Amino acid sequence: MQSGGFFPRLEAITKIADYLDCSVDYLLGRTSCMQESPEDDLKREFLAVFDELSFTEQVEVIELLLEKLKKNPPL
Repeated sequence: MQSGGFFPRLEAITKIADYLDCSVDYLLGRTSCMQESPEDDLKREFLAVFDELSFTEQVEVIELLLEKLKKNPPL
């Protein structure tokens, strides 16, 4: 790195986040929420699986979700 700085290892960042009881994203300034919610984990898991699908499969999932939302709109 030309700036003369260094990048801490992910393990070190994780230990600091654990010590401070906050998320790594919060330490890195990627979110203003100190703690991740279970919903965040669920979203991340869904997106990881969704990204593995083909385009056609992604379209099918979106269509199914839209159909479900039309039948049962969120409150």
